[in-house]
Amino acid sequence: MVQTFFAPLLMGTNQGPLRNVRISLDEEGRVLSLNQSAPEPGDQICNGVVVPGWVNTHCHLELSHLQDAFPGEAMGMASFLQGMLRQRNVVDFAERENAMRQADAVLHAEGVVAVGDISNTNESLPVKRESDLIYHTFVEVLGLDSSRVDTLIQGARKLVGEFSALDGASASMAPHAPYSMSEALLQAVLDEASTQLCSSYHLMESEDELRFFGTTEGPLRTVFESAGLKVSAAVPHANQTPLQEFIRHWNSTRPIQFVHNVYVSEDGLKEAMANIPQSYWCMCPSANLFISGRLPDIPAFRRQGARITIGTDSLASNRKLSVVQELYLIQKAFPEIPFHELIDWATWNGACLLSRQQDIGRVEPGKKPGLVLLTGINVDEPVFIAETTAVRLG
Repeated sequence: MVQTFFAPLLMGTNQGPLRNVRISLDEEGRVLSLNQSAPEPGDQICNGVVVPGWVNTHCHLELSHLQDAFPGEAMGMASFLQGMLRQRNVVDFAERENAMRQADAVLHAEGVVAVGDISNTNESLPVKRESDLIYHTFVEVLGLDSSRVDTLIQGARKLVGEFSALDGASASMAPHAPYSMSEALLQAVLDEASTQLCSSYHLMESEDELRFFGTTEGPLRTVFESAGLKVSAAVPHANQTPLQEFIRHWNSTRPIQFVHNVYVSEDGLKEAMANIPQSYWCMCPSANLFISGRLPDIPAFRRQGARITIGTDSLASNRKLSVVQELYLIQKAFPEIPFHELIDWATWNGACLLSRQQDIGRVEPGKKPGLVLLTGINVDEPVFIAETTAVRLG
């Protein structure tokens, strides 16, 4: 059965913004046609802005049971990690799985169609198997003990195979972060990821992280030692940034997403983009305010033409999984950013990162992008405000 929606404003097309558009979909949600005309009898009238389904490129589904477990409000990375070590597995698997199912349902209801999800275990497999969302699982690897590299890589390969076997899904290996990996493990993970679909890397999120990376001292060292981790293997990097270290190890033309980027300078960004053409830069403003209390210099990323994507991070470091909330926070902090650009960050750029642009990320005939209705927006001069809501159509 054909469904037709009438949108006073449609964003996220290959023709730019379109006004007064009839969008026809087949029974599977694939776009049949776009026609600029008056609505006809039987059309579903959309009182707001219609956009493609969201692509949330950074999430941690398996941490969903930790919602409201931490205070947030610039709590610092060391305090956050200490809490994670204490509370990650305090509830049983049934409760953790139920929380993941609820989070998956919330993402679906707000119009997310695809997720780049970080996994350290296979606990999210049952949820992803039954989900209506497209999942690319980043199997995350971390460890400071160089003697365990082979064991960690073998375990990650197994998980990549399990998640890749899910119908319609994909998976790849991803290094965790500069402060949590030995140099040998970082190189081993990047060697694996260099031939896979894409990868992801938490980067320069907090001052605690930068201090430990540069000196191996500070609050993170205390957290690691109290957890019995082999911190003696960590090497200080006094004369390079975490981003420069990554550039030295990465040798691939595959897409790589850097997540958070709170302390990435414009000069560092230039250097990275010159050396890594397929770089993507994920913004998770809610999580940044939760942990670090500040946002990345997003205008600098725009000036350099960086490919920006949007993530919600996890319910451990965010009060809710809402792409709209992330876009609102960015718009509020940087009102000069055009509305249509924000939409592209949360749709098309994410689709390109995950190599799904042939089917999602744009509303155009032949694609199956999903449709999202944004309300609480002035369709004549659209901007995200606190009252903006998103609802999946169809």
